[in-house]
Amino acid sequence: MSHDRVRSIARSYFDDRVSPAHDWHHVERVASLARRLAADRSDVDEGVLEFAVLLHDIGRPKEDDGEIDDHAAWGAREARRILEEFAIDDERIDAVCHCVRAHRYSNDVEPTTPEARLLSDADSLDALGAVGVARAFSYGGEYGAPIHDPDRPIDADNRRPDGRP
Repeated sequence: MSHDRVRSIARSYFDDRVSPAHDWHHVERVASLARRLAADRSDVDEGVLEFAVLLHDIGRPKEDDGEIDDHAAWGAREARRILEEFAIDDERIDAVCHCVRAHRYSNDVEPTTPEARLLSDADSLDALGAVGVARAFSYGGEYGAPIHDPDRPIDADNRRPDGRP
């Protein structure tokens, strides 16, 4: 029951302004990938993984709007606030928050649990293949990045126009 309520709460963080690269469909794809990665494993708390997947990008819209610097750090704090409203033990809440904090490949937090590694892997997998290419074009287009600029060296600093990586 709480999974459905957490899903509904998490979904509320995503509105029509959210980038197609990190919208609710991304969360659903990551959920599907995470379930597939965890399917044959006995060392995974599926409840922790499901909560973590649902909550992993709730801070992304705020980061994209420039309101926060790190959606993973903010999202972990917000995930704790959300989960504390339910009858979920502190150990599981800590595990979910670690997953959310560690899911971002470009941060300084290593995923140390099976659930955190699976979330990180599933999130990364969604950036590969045809969907990943579409996400890259969508994300670049939002920031006015050209698809290709022959005058820009490949090793140039490719930060967004606002200076963030």
